[in-house]
Amino acid sequence: MVDFNYWASDRLLSAVRQLPESEYLAARPMDYGSIHGTLVHAYAAEVVWHTRWLGTSPERMLNVSDVPGFLALTEAWREREAHVREFVGGLTDGDLAGVMRYQTLAGTSAAQPLWQTLAHFINHGTNHRSEVASAITQLGHSPGDLDMIVYFRERWS
Repeated sequence: MVDFNYWASDRLLSAVRQLPESEYLAARPMDYGSIHGTLVHAYAAEVVWHTRWLGTSPERMLNVSDVPGFLALTEAWREREAHVREFVGGLTDGDLAGVMRYQTLAGTSAAQPLWQTLAHFINHGTNHRSEVASAITQLGHSPGDLDMIVYFRERWS
């Protein structure tokens, strides 16, 4: 699932790379204000969850002032991807079933099986990729089909 997540993100980011900067940064009717804002949010959520998996609960999410442009975002995301893959690659079935304790961004204590947080990590990325994919498709830069079945067919056929 993590491999699917990054396969789909790579396809999306390749299409976003084709946008003029003005379109990439332009205000849009999206939850996070722009294509850049939405991508930063998706990346920031990955940072939050990865940091929690490692035992530290961040007090805030990164925002667009922390990740000012597309190049900075893609470089940071590639580095984070390597760390996430390393973490997930070392997990056992027992680890996945284990309960993870953390603090929400609001400071509330929470506890969930690790596998649920991983599933959320993937689903959250899918949600925001679809928002960005819709916006860039309207701008003439479709990322193509990001469906999981396409990934399976490409990787497992």
